[in-house]
Amino acid sequence: MTPVPSKLLASLTFLTILIGCGSLEARRTGFLSDYSKLRQENEDVWRWVSETWDPADYSAVIIDRVKVRLTQEKEDELSDAQLDELTSYWQEVLTKTFGKHFHIVDKSGDAVLRVRVAITDVLASRPLSSVITPSRLLLGTGLGGAAMEGELVDTASGQQIGAVVQVRKGKRIDTSGLTWVADGKTAMDVWCERADATLTAARERADSQRRD
Repeated sequence: MTPVPSKLLASLTFLTILIGCGSLEARRTGFLSDYSKLRQENEDVWRWVSETWDPADYSAVIIDRVKVRLTQEKEDELSDAQLDELTSYWQEVLTKTFGKHFHIVDKSGDAVLRVRVAITDVLASRPLSSVITPSRLLLGTGLGGAAMEGELVDTASGQQIGAVVQVRKGKRIDTSGLTWVADGKTAMDVWCERADATLTAARERADSQRRD
């Protein structure tokens, strides 16, 4: 039997790992009211924000229930309990984040924003081995994460004032096994931290301009 060259064997092993571990996908599911203005910022983020957007123009926000827009194949991999836990956590974090900057309300009107978010993909960490090599970290092999679509809508006009489609990849291999919910929670934590910082900075700029 002819031996398999070591380089070919290594390549086949690498391909098997990639195929087996899956990957996150930033899909356009039709959830957003408008995708036409999105611009790619990097390989993981597509974003648009209206040039006239000023959070100081709004005093309240409606947080719509987080939606699930996974592929049927991915939905089949998660239980109803996992999806409920994940969407409930995203809802809680969104409410906490935007509640720091706006009153939470349930009726549309002047100076009221609507926040709409959907989970579009989720990938659990998979322990490939106990050794974490630089190449695995670079390639994202075994790392989990999530993908989402979200938008801000002016409830008085119905106009979209901001939108994003993005992926959040994990940064470590979780050796405890599959962690769908944990990876999805971490992704939302990071996104909301950025949203909080952005809203804070925008308000500080607006306050500074008014003082000037």
